[in-house]
Amino acid sequence: MVAVAEDPGLTGRSDRLHLASMANERRAIVTEDVGDFRPLLARALRAGEPTFGLVCVSPRRFPRNLASVGRLVAALHALLPACSEEDAAVAAGGEIWLEEAG
Repeated sequence: MVAVAEDPGLTGRSDRLHLASMANERRAIVTEDVGDFRPLLARALRAGEPTFGLVCVSPRRFPRNLASVGRLVAALHALLPACSEEDAAVAAGGEIWLEEAG
């Protein structure tokens, strides 16, 4: 996993470019910004462009604070074996909503 804030080469890039570059790296995008990414994903799927989809994170379920970081990491860790197929998100319509691990 790569956070945009951790990589100076990723900051300031458009969402469209992030979606395209993550496909080249065979990665899904984990985001709270579903409203911006969903139309870009739909366009890519209609055009037959390569994509590994979105892992959508609800800020209500996983607020951005220290108390929820562990739960977020645990949920992402639990998702990995459940989505071991490269096209798991695309097979689910392009997006998977992150749920609590448990």
